[in-house]
Amino acid sequence: MSKSVIFNIGKPGIGYMASLLQCDEAFGPRVNPSCRAFDFTLFFEDVLLTIFPSVIFILMLPVLAYTLLRSPSMVRRSWLLALKTAVFLCLIACHTAFLILRRLNPGIETRASLAADILNLVGAIGIGLVSWFHHRGSVKPSTLLAIFLGVSVILDIVRVRTLWLLRDVSHAAVVLTLALALKLCGLLLESLSKRKNLYLSENNGYATSGPEPFIGFWIRVGFGWLLPTMRQGYHQILSVDDLPALDYRMKSDLLSCALQDAIAKYGLKMSLTLMGTDVERIMVGFRSIHELWASLVDIGIATYLLQRQVYVACLVPSALVFAFVLVTFQIAAWSNKYQKLWIEKVEERLSVTSSILGDMRAIKMLGLSDKLFNIIDRLRQAEITESVKFRRMLISQIFFANSPSVLAPVVTFGVFVAIAAARHDRSILTAQAFTSLSLISLQTTPALALIQNIPSVVQCLSCFGRIQEYCVRSEGQGFFDIEPKSKEPPSKHRHEKATEMAVLRNTKRDVNNSQPSHIVSFSRESFGWSKSGPTVLNHIDISIMDSRITIILGPVGSGKSTLLESILGETVALDGKGRTDRNFSTAAYCSQVPWLMNGTIRDNIIGQPGKYSVDEEWYSTVLWACGLETDLRGFKEGDNVVVGSKGSSLSGGQKQRVALARAIYSRCQLILLDDIFSGVDSYNVSLISNRLLGKNGLLRKNQATVVFVTHTPSIIALADDIIVLENGRVLEFGTLEELQQGNGYVAALGKLSGVFEETPLLESTSNLTNNHGKPATDDPSPSGEKAADLNRRNGSFSVYRYFSKASGHMAITGVFAFLILCVFCAEFSIVWVDWWSSANTESSSIRVDGMYLGVYATLGVASTLCMTIACWFLFITAISNSAKNFHTDLLRTTLGATLQFCLETDVGSVINRFSQDMELVGMDLCSVAINYSYALCGIIGKGVLLAVFGKYLTVALPLVAATVYIIQRFYLCTSRQVRLLDIEAKAPVYQLFLETSDGGNTVRAFGWQRSFQQILESRLDTSQRPIYSLYCIQQLLAFVLDLLVTIIAVILVAIVVTWKNIFDAGAVGVALVTVMSFNTTLMSLVKNWTMLETSIGAVARVKDFVEGTPLEDYAKNFHTDISPNWPASGMVEFNNVVAAYKSEANPILKGISLSIKPGQKIAICGHSGSGKTSLVLTLLAMIKYTGSIKIDSVDISSLTPADLRSRINVVPQDPFLIPGTVRFNIDPYENVSDDTIVRTLQRLSLWDKVESIGGLDAKIPLTSWSVGEKQLLCLERAMVRKSSILILDEATSSVDSGTERIMQDVIDKDFAAQTVLAVVHRLRYIRHFDKVAFLQGGELVEYDTPDALLERDSAFASLYNAVSH
Repeated sequence: MSKSVIFNIGKPGIGYMASLLQCDEAFGPRVNPSCRAFDFTLFFEDVLLTIFPSVIFILMLPVLAYTLLRSPSMVRRSWLLALKTAVFLCLIACHTAFLILRRLNPGIETRASLAADILNLVGAIGIGLVSWFHHRGSVKPSTLLAIFLGVSVILDIVRVRTLWLLRDVSHAAVVLTLALALKLCGLLLESLSKRKNLYLSENNGYATSGPEPFIGFWIRVGFGWLLPTMRQGYHQILSVDDLPALDYRMKSDLLSCALQDAIAKYGLKMSLTLMGTDVERIMVGFRSIHELWASLVDIGIATYLLQRQVYVACLVPSALVFAFVLVTFQIAAWSNKYQKLWIEKVEERLSVTSSILGDMRAIKMLGLSDKLFNIIDRLRQAEITESVKFRRMLISQIFFANSPSVLAPVVTFGVFVAIAAARHDRSILTAQAFTSLSLISLQTTPALALIQNIPSVVQCLSCFGRIQEYCVRSEGQGFFDIEPKSKEPPSKHRHEKATEMAVLRNTKRDVNNSQPSHIVSFSRESFGWSKSGPTVLNHIDISIMDSRITIILGPVGSGKSTLLESILGETVALDGKGRTDRNFSTAAYCSQVPWLMNGTIRDNIIGQPGKYSVDEEWYSTVLWACGLETDLRGFKEGDNVVVGSKGSSLSGGQKQRVALARAIYSRCQLILLDDIFSGVDSYNVSLISNRLLGKNGLLRKNQATVVFVTHTPSIIALADDIIVLENGRVLEFGTLEELQQGNGYVAALGKLSGVFEETPLLESTSNLTNNHGKPATDDPSPSGEKAADLNRRNGSFSVYRYFSKASGHMAITGVFAFLILCVFCAEFSIVWVDWWSSANTESSSIRVDGMYLGVYATLGVASTLCMTIACWFLFITAISNSAKNFHTDLLRTTLGATLQFCLETDVGSVINRFSQDMELVGMDLCSVAINYSYALCGIIGKGVLLAVFGKYLTVALPLVAATVYIIQRFYLCTSRQVRLLDIEAKAPVYQLFLETSDGGNTVRAFGWQRSFQQILESRLDTSQRPIYSLYCIQQLLAFVLDLLVTIIAVILVAIVVTWKNIFDAGAVGVALVTVMSFNTTLMSLVKNWTMLETSIGAVARVKDFVEGTPLEDYAKNFHTDISPNWPASGMVEFNNVVAAYKSEANPILKGISLSIKPGQKIAICGHSGSGKTSLVLTLLAMIKYTGSIKIDSVDISSLTPADLRSRINVVPQDPFLIPGTVRFNIDPYENVSDDTIVRTLQRLSLWDKVESIGGLDAKIPLTSWSVGEKQLLCLERAMVRKSSILILDEATSSVDSGTERIMQDVIDKDFAAQTVLAVVHRLRYIRHFDKVAFLQGGELVEYDTPDALLERDSAFASLYNAVSH
């Protein structure tokens, strides 16, 4: 016996192996404790930890092999491939050795070990093959390998531990440990990016893609690729370029084939709202769309588990949730209706706001800032009133979403107590109570997500419907389609088209030299702007001949511009009986109001934002032909000066000449020019027309076909053919010689002369001084707008004070007061259940249950009601106040900004503040604020419970709090900046969209749709980088916080298990239930904290805009005793006035001294850019100046700008009309009777036009009225407004000679007693003025009567005599 014992101890092999086989042959999974400490059986490990994953991996290999073998090689061979190959060859060797060792050691063999080891070996071979082929045939590491190796490493850790616990198997343990190490190395290698070794080309997009497509699975899942960005954001200020680029598979050109429909083909009003509001709602809705089905799965599982605790009472929470979901669907339907009404109000406000922001100079000149402020403010108030209905629905949703989590436990315990009483069973006990509470929480938490997300998804679908409705509109489509996608630059296509057209035309001309071909022909066609609208052109029967210059003449409103648009196919053919034949594919089009992009002069002329090669010789020729060389010499930056929104940094003549230069540079054979010389001085008109259309003109030499709408006699004289329109019909059509011999419209013009002799002296005198433009920047991103401000990274508490002040301090106090009560009731109810279950342990009387159940129900109802009241304070009171006050501050600052600020600031940037920022303030901010406030109060309450009932866990709470603070601190520095970048990065998208909307017909005429779509897609991709990075950062935060809460739960369970004797069951239940919800609450706290900090960025932007925008100087000691009739006489005095747009810029007016007597008519003349309009702006206090300007002996510097401008009559260069009625546009101050308005309309021959559209209360159809008709309406506004001073800034530039005669007659008779300052280029009626002020280079060089200046050798006489009149 003793020998046997000694034998077993000294040589344990046989007995130990027999015992080992007996222990590990069982499936287990846990091995018998008498054999080993806590461990699995070898058989279980072979089956579940080896065979099962290996079989799944091997079964997936054929599918992967089929894909990889068909893929081309995408990656060059590198050290990474060699290293992976070596590692996996060693892995195969290790598995082979382990298979042999197990065969030689029966003690660690099971009946499944052979199959397990063979499958492991096959799997290792498969790993090597997949790694080799996948490395070469895919741009990213293998996801299958990453998952399999990751799972295998975890499972092999268990197997290695088991082998090291066994005795006499060290060789096998070493081999398996080595295999584990090799798998871990392989996993790391398979996570490395292969991007540096990819075959790059322009087509695959790899070079410009972000890192996400090229990284391994586990780095992608853990968002490890974001860590460099997070680190950079913590240490420095981020810009959009610092963020990871988008995945190349997410680029806009790949995701949207229909984006071209958004390039200015339809109305501006609705599209802005779709971009700003509907897209944001879709993003919010789609983020939670998977929560719908996932929540239902969670609820089903929790219901099953709850049934095991409370039996049939488990159905109560589900029934409650089901009822609330049905109610939520109805609320969602109502919300959808109210949301639609609200968005319509948003559209109305943005429509008026965008039209106003597009022409701030005219608004200031007219003194309409205060009036327009009141109009937009009323629209905002109506919008807020409409949004209150929608926000009430949101409060209802919050009530029904939060009620299940509070009411479900109450009703469930009530039903359970009733059942227990009926069965005479024991009532709620500790284990049962807290288990049920946990399961009910698992039911109601996804129910909360379900109820909250249903309305968001419904609203999301509604927004899709609005976008679909917008995109499928067919009315208003042009003749030109978008070019097919191509890899070649758009400029190349354009030049190829032009060359091809020239070849076709030359071929056609060679075939039939006797009869020139037509480029467009209309045969009895009628056109209008819509199918249902009036006919604008009737029975047009003309042909535009190739290689000829055709001039279109006619009175204002006769349809000249509509005819050009009809040539382009922008109008609608109405009767269907006519026929149109167009023999061109692209055309160079210059609209009557010049369309310019907010870029450099060079980019505007080239037509593309400087991406493609430029023909410098041709470019220089175009500058010379358009008379721009002298102008560009006046700019410090030359042709790299930025023209501003709508060319606001240029004079009217300069804008028109830049647009003309674009048309000439394009080399299109068909050129359509719509009165493009209306703002150009007479000398330059003759100079440019001679260089382009003269006998040796550039367009003549190139045999271009030119269709020109004009009223200028010197240009008419250069025509080959003439079309005369009247009331939408062709009155005359023929050659110039034929029509001059008749007795019609052309013959009435008299003798025409187009002879012009260039005068170098005159050309050089046009010294440009209007240099208030700004230099171009290479960076189109919004990062150029901002300075490096640490508040972007660290935040500022002053923003919260600003928000609280705007919202109302009492409202914010009410929110927090009721939230604290809400959290107290919710958290104390858990303690109450502990007391209830403890009481039932001692006594199970029904009376005790009734009392505890009643208090528990009261706490639940009180919690819900307090939450609802807090939401009411925030959603209805605070948000209504803040939305109103923020918009008021923003609008007042915008309208009060200096002219220079308005010229230099992108309209898109300002529109972004009025759209997205106001959307964030009015909707997103309130939702985030209530969630954050509730989570903050909740986390404090839960922390107190954990500290009280978790006992020793209290020691870990400060560490947890410190960890959370560090996480949010590190996280917030980046996320706050990224959110601000998200808001700012959308401004260039808005800007380009607004520009292409304004110039959609120009873009389509040139055939630039594809090019502009690519630019828009590029800016859209840039704008998506911040929001995508932000969403990924938020997911990274969720991942880290989940790990943190898991650690807290493990610590709590470890403490309870270790010191179980010092804890009672109730305390453990309270702590565990609290920890279960602590995860969600902590996540909600940090996430909403971050979202609040980032959403408050909209408030910060408003605050920074309000505080940082330079406002017009209001005199500290302005006159308060100015007579209501001032100025009574209209005497104006300039004394040594020097003015500049910017303090560092050259002066635009140099020592102007000028005295104008009451009632005098002064003509302000000079070449383009000589300072004429600047003189007018200085008189209106829109430009800073030194010296003095007095009106009726009152220095204007002592008046507020608004008061000054409201007392002077102005007709601006570009007609300014506001979306609204005819009456409002004529009499915005509502001081004039209808009879007076009608008489003035009849005086200007406009009443019939107004009456035809519905009278004074009709909306002005801004698109169908000609520029000349709009200018007449602006003159009408000046006629009904009483003032002793009238300023005309080229008011007659866009009208025909007949209308000009009427306007001059009005000036002579209706304004006979008023002082008139008129900027003029047309000199036909120059002798009607008392004096001429001739400006040159910003200096007043001549000031005398017209006859006196013409009689002597003066600069004005040279200008007058250089052209024919």
